[in-house]
Amino acid sequence: MFANMADFIIKHSKAIIAIWIVVLACAVPFAIQSGNVLVYDIAEMGGMDSESTEGQQIINDYFTNSLDLSEILVISYNSPEELQNAQKIYLDFTELMNEEYGSKITVSNYGTYSKTDASQQGILLIAIANEDKSYDITHQTGNIRDLVTQAKEDVGATSMTALITGNSAIAYDTEKSSMEDVSKIDPLSIALIFILLALFFYALVTAFIPPAVVGMAYGIVLLLMYLIGSILDIYYITQVLILVSMLGAGCDYAVFIMTRYRDECKKGLDHEAALKEAIMWGGESVFTSGISVIIGFAALALCSFSLVQTMGIVLALGIALALFAALTFIPALLNICKDKVFWPSNIEKYKKIENNIREGGKLGICEHLSRGSKRYFSWLSRVTKRFAAPIAIVTLLLAAPCVYYYTQSDDSADMISIMPASESVDGLNLIMTETSGGTIMPTYVVLELDDSIGTVGSFQLPAMYGGATIPYIVWNEKGLNTATMTGAVPAIMKVSNEISTKYDIVDTASGLNSWYVLYAQASMMLQTDEPTIINAALYQQLPSAVKTYVTMVLAIASGQSPL
Repeated sequence: MFANMADFIIKHSKAIIAIWIVVLACAVPFAIQSGNVLVYDIAEMGGMDSESTEGQQIINDYFTNSLDLSEILVISYNSPEELQNAQKIYLDFTELMNEEYGSKITVSNYGTYSKTDASQQGILLIAIANEDKSYDITHQTGNIRDLVTQAKEDVGATSMTALITGNSAIAYDTEKSSMEDVSKIDPLSIALIFILLALFFYALVTAFIPPAVVGMAYGIVLLLMYLIGSILDIYYITQVLILVSMLGAGCDYAVFIMTRYRDECKKGLDHEAALKEAIMWGGESVFTSGISVIIGFAALALCSFSLVQTMGIVLALGIALALFAALTFIPALLNICKDKVFWPSNIEKYKKIENNIREGGKLGICEHLSRGSKRYFSWLSRVTKRFAAPIAIVTLLLAAPCVYYYTQSDDSADMISIMPASESVDGLNLIMTETSGGTIMPTYVVLELDDSIGTVGSFQLPAMYGGATIPYIVWNEKGLNTATMTGAVPAIMKVSNEISTKYDIVDTASGLNSWYVLYAQASMMLQTDEPTIINAALYQQLPSAVKTYVTMVLAIASGQSPL
């Protein structure tokens, strides 16, 4: 097979190079847009048959009126005066957002939170909701942060801490950070490979060719990634890994074939015979090695978790294209350019270096590098052969504690801890200093019931209270039987209480609640029937955001506001 392949490449070298260049030119417009199809929020990468994905789908289908917390403005304050400034920032920021986005993005007060006294120290949370789901709020994060800065300047509170966080902000910061990482990692990898190959071949052109050929294959892989990303979710980290893996494997394959060609020429074979030997025997080794790597990555496609699945597919395609380029483009280039690919060295110079080392002639820089390399590997082979058993024993002894540490380590689902340092992560950390992280990123328990337990209604607050629509539920007999205090609601409230009591990691657990049930429980605990005392006690237990709406409802109910 490889003999026929060698004959074909030697015969059609120019056509092979032309085809590669044409395909690359067609791929470039799509490769440039490949970043647009990547996913930067790991929450969107769950397997389609996972419990969490099914639960989230239920939430999306039946709780469309839930508060959108994709982005949150966190304002920290340390005094009553700063709390007033925080409220002013909120009002000014709301006006700026209305001018900029109109009804596409809305802003609402999510309340104050504190682990001590919210009137003295804590945080004010402002919910930034994307009302138009077709609108991309993620890539508006930078502009929204500029509006926050402007609001602080308008109020004269530039020293106060105000951070934008939430899922969309994290996705924005992650995307931005990944692009910055790629801009650093890729040039560094290419530079190190260039230096290594230049020292190995004593040639500048040879050092340039393998990375350039891999880069050409990478451009075509980005086209495939763009097409795959239009169908499947591809996590952003894949783009960072793909070029690095292709550079490592692809340059290795290219160097192997070029080295075999050089060595065959040094033995005295003519150009065509040396190239045929390089393709036949070097190509066979490269092909076997490449297929092994491709199989390893492709096996990841069997995973149900889409992050791993698509990563395996793309990485396997990357190695396949790097392998194909090494087996076709490199030999075709060698056939056209011959030993010019080793400029400023050539085959005669390589032979001269070998003769000088062997005959003890005058040694230049290239001779010293070659002799040093040969001495090192000669010493390494002698030591390995002489001390094979001790080396194996020491390796096993060093591996033992590593294996033990691995078996004793706990897995973690905390993805925030591995996120790059950014404003969104700082905002989450700030939130968790004053309240639980579940305030804006809760874990949901979704229960599907066989029967209806109530009816949902709503009323709209007056304009002076923001005009928000407040939903409410009227329980039926299966939801809450007030005579016997039974039904789905008391049962679920009991489960919520057991969860928060049993697990220390859970700060609060709240789901379906009935003021009627809470009122009865509080009455027994406080040993009083006085409504004012009981309601006041229950009111203090409400989350800050809920208190805001309860205050409005109470004002309306008491006749202090027109309805």
